[in-house]
Amino acid sequence: MPLIEWKSEYDTGIESIDKQHRRLVNMINALDRSRKDNNSDRTIRNVMIAIANYTKLHFADEENLMRKLEFDELEYHQGLHNKLREQVVNILTRIGTDQHYNINNLIQFLSNWLLNHISKEDQKIGARAKSISASNNSQNEHILLNNDDFSRMLS
Repeated sequence: MPLIEWKSEYDTGIESIDKQHRRLVNMINALDRSRKDNNSDRTIRNVMIAIANYTKLHFADEENLMRKLEFDELEYHQGLHNKLREQVVNILTRIGTDQHYNINNLIQFLSNWLLNHISKEDQKIGARAKSISASNNSQNEHILLNNDDFSRMLS
């Protein structure tokens, strides 16, 4: 059984972002499997590098979308992203060196951070997207939007 089970309540209603969130959940689950399989620090570090690289892509996409949505909390949200980036760099530095790190704490930190961030912060982006969608949709029907839909609506 995976550490994190995706729940519909995590969906923001923005298809591209939700897809990326699911992939991050799968990557954290892979990190947890590596721990359970007693993989080497090198393997765990490689999984962490993959998470860090994908997170960088995801944060860029999410921040670009927030700009298009004229999201009021963009700077605050970027600050949260930047703080996590710094923490992940610190963790990567410690993995595979003589410095101590605890894999259980690492996995718990990443899973808690992601789920809390999605549930609290990213839901606000979804709400903003839905409000723009509703104002641009004469019938006020709920639709799932991707970044291309927003580009067309906001241009």
